[in-house]
Amino acid sequence: MTTEPRFATGILCFDGRIQTPVIEHLRSRFQAPHVDHITRPGAVRLLSGQLDHLTEDLLADVAFSLDRHRSTQIAVVAHHDCAGNPETDTRQKGQLREAERLLTARFASAEVIALFFDPALGFERIT
Repeated sequence: MTTEPRFATGILCFDGRIQTPVIEHLRSRFQAPHVDHITRPGAVRLLSGQLDHLTEDLLADVAFSLDRHRSTQIAVVAHHDCAGNPETDTRQKGQLREAERLLTARFASAEVIALFFDPALGFERIT
């Protein structure tokens, strides 16, 4: 009997400074050796406002990860000093809460978490 590889899904900014820390953190947190990264500049911004074609495209990518790789866990991640979403950390944390609500409603069968990353402080779970 072969075991399928475990996947988790990360939605995050395409900023190269956060790619490695996010993948390492999600592998550990979710006990998943593989992480599908869905990246957009300031991705959390797209998930915290009015739905438009960019948001729907991003959500279609998430659905693909869940369907094709059988991911059951989603992390939406924002970060300090984001050029794609130049908001304060406090505002981004609010956006993360909104994004988590949207993702939980859209993908009810998945575990959804929101994380904020500051290189000086590490990861913070936003609830």
